[in-house]
Amino acid sequence: MFKLDLSNDYSWPVKVDVAGDKGLVKSFSFTARFRRFAQDELDQVMRDVEAKTLGDEDLANRVLVGWEDVSDADGTVLEVSPANKAALLNTYPVRPAVIGAFFESLQGGKRKN
Repeated sequence: MFKLDLSNDYSWPVKVDVAGDKGLVKSFSFTARFRRFAQDELDQVMRDVEAKTLGDEDLANRVLVGWEDVSDADGTVLEVSPANKAALLNTYPVRPAVIGAFFESLQGGKRKN
């Protein structure tokens, strides 16, 4: 039985591949908390993305509502706050990884190319 009582957000893994020295790539992961949109809201987001009236920064800010398993350079857990969210999304390539993971979640785990 499907219950219409769904939470306002959900968790989804995000994999971030970071370029390193000598052509090596380091992979990191964390758990994102994504906003669960009503269908009409999601339809509008998709129209805005297709019309290019919603850029990557705004999209990432709109969909990402929290996270787990993120720390700063000293290993201190990065609490969810507007300042930490801005810092996280401003660290390349986190923003495109978050957006990719969000769209993957909409497809039931199938990444779109």
